[in-house]
Order: sequence, then C-alpha cells, then structure tokens
Amino acid sequence: MILNIPEILFIGADNILERLHHFHFTPLHAIVGGVVAWVATVRLLRWRHYNAIHRKYGQKWDNGRGIITPEEAQKVCHLSMHYDMPLLLNYSISFALFKTYAIVSLY
Repeated sequence: MILNIPEILFIGADNILERLHHFHFTPLHAIVGGVVAWVATVRLLRWRHYNAIHRKYGQKWDNGRGIITPEEAQKVCHLSMHYDMPLLLNYSISFALFKTYAIVSLY
C-alpha cells in the first residue's frame, strides 16, 4: 500500500502566495507579522537569559546580603550590557581604544 503524502508538503512559493492572497494578506501584513515575531523571539530569549542568571547567582547574592566574586559580577554585567545596550557598549569600547592609543598622555 502506498501512503499518500499530503499536498501541503509540496506547496511551492508561488502557491503559498496565491493562498495568502486568497486570505487577503498584503505585504504590510507580512512585515508587521515578521516584526511582531522578531520582537517576541527577542523578548523570549532575553528573559530566558535573565532567568538563567538569576537561577545561577540568586541564592548566592540574596538581594545584596550575600557575596559574589568579581568574576561572577562581571558575568552578570556582561549579560546585561550585551542584551540591554549593545550599541552603547560598542561606542564605549571604540572611545576607550581611541583615548588609549590616539591621545597622548603627559604622564
């Protein structure tokens, strides 16, 4: 007996566009849907990292009453800086390198 594979597996790009046009989807709908999907994915991944760092160091830190090592604090800051303000981090590194190598110090 030969199994019938559903035709949905063999839909080409032009057929998908025809079906979407049948439901009155415009390119604007696709763009808005893509942006919403991207924001949802970024939010999901950001909270996943946030919760992971809290699970890892939450018991040790205990709302400021505990002690963490400088290396552990750097990992927390690294996560925050790379996900919350990557552009500012990039500019600050560029400025630090400029100041270090381009400006002559008297000392």
